[in-house]
Amino acid sequence: MRMRRGYRRLWILAMVSLLLLAACSGGAPEETPTQEPAAPPSAVAGAQVDTPTPAPTETPVPPTPAAPGSPTPVPATPTQDAPAIAPTLKSLEPAPNDWAALEAWLAAAWREGRNPAAVRTALRAANWQATPDAWLGKDLDGDLQDEWILLLDDITFDEAEGLGPWFGAPGNLWVVNGDGVTYRHHDGVDLLSREPGLLPELAGVADLTGDGLPELIVMDLECGAHTCYGYVRVIGHVGGAMRNLVQTTIPESDWIEISFPEVRVQEVDGRPTLQVHGGTIGSVGAGIMRSYTEVWAWDGEAIRWQETVPDPTSYRHLILYEGINRMENGDLEGAVALFEEVILNPDLETMPFGSDDLPETEAAIRQFAVFRLVLAHLLLEDAGEAKAMATWLEQRDPGAPLTLATQRLVSEWAGSDGMDALCAAIQVDLEASAEPPGPLADQGYGNPSLTAEHICRLP
Repeated sequence: MRMRRGYRRLWILAMVSLLLLAACSGGAPEETPTQEPAAPPSAVAGAQVDTPTPAPTETPVPPTPAAPGSPTPVPATPTQDAPAIAPTLKSLEPAPNDWAALEAWLAAAWREGRNPAAVRTALRAANWQATPDAWLGKDLDGDLQDEWILLLDDITFDEAEGLGPWFGAPGNLWVVNGDGVTYRHHDGVDLLSREPGLLPELAGVADLTGDGLPELIVMDLECGAHTCYGYVRVIGHVGGAMRNLVQTTIPESDWIEISFPEVRVQEVDGRPTLQVHGGTIGSVGAGIMRSYTEVWAWDGEAIRWQETVPDPTSYRHLILYEGINRMENGDLEGAVALFEEVILNPDLETMPFGSDDLPETEAAIRQFAVFRLVLAHLLLEDAGEAKAMATWLEQRDPGAPLTLATQRLVSEWAGSDGMDALCAAIQVDLEASAEPPGPLADQGYGNPSLTAEHICRLP
């Protein structure tokens, strides 16, 4: 049926009106409206800005664990409304002011992984340490964790009850890890009763045992009016414990003792050695002495003495002493060379001690050296050289007690088996004279005293 033209026009207008009405009433698909954020108060011209009080943050509820086989959820990035909470250690407490509490405090700090710089700062604040070099971190036991090596001043020290302010305050050296103090250089808390030394020094750190781990070279220094004496130990982790590795032949002495010590480590024949130099006395009454170096090394069980090396010298009496030592230690050839130098080298210096009589001192040194040289030639079965030197001395110093003793030694020599009896007879003759070695009996209390009993005596 054909719609009339007028009715069709009305129908079209009605449909258009319905579409417009639908558009105005939300008939289209719904969208989430976007809300513009309000402008902050500072954006308003002339407005007064008040800092808002933040709302309290609630502790987030942990998520429900995922079912087995489910993908691991990715944690959400924290926002200002839900800040992340990181676990932190409580602040480091100040260092205690007594020795017993200090050990527990240090062990706890080590176990908690405290920053060593913070621990050192706390120790310095409490006056346990005065300088940064009083702290050292080293792995001493091979567990790949550094022990703390601490030089600690005794803050409980009372100068009025101690040794006086000129000696300084005592102290101790501790090695610390999570077990506490694994090594303390001086036992006990009463540090004033210990001997020797006052405050220990860390003289060096080196691998002296060859196990790849460092050892500590620790020295006590004790100074008197004119001379300082050092007592050196080597501390290492051997046999599952930290201990002193030095062993000597002196009973109840587990240290290397030497005056004015200088410590160094040097490799000799492919192995490290501890070399301690010193040996003089800073007093006029000690006389002219000769410094030396003691060499110590690990032998698989302990750090033990290896040799003593004297410093070069130009003094005649000091070379005489070296020749005597060589001879008494069985080195006859070395002794012969030194005695010949004493007798024949015109460039050596002779320094009288206690008198200005240079010729008397030179004669005493020469006569003693010739007697020992003749004895060495006889022990080497070189009677010709022995007789020649005895004749030379007779021409140089005729009638002197040591000249007569030398002649009797050559004329009555019957081999090394009869040496002891012959030497005893010669000693009796010499003791009948007035101090036959003359000035050699006293070249200062720092040098050996040579008397009649030392002339023909061997160990």
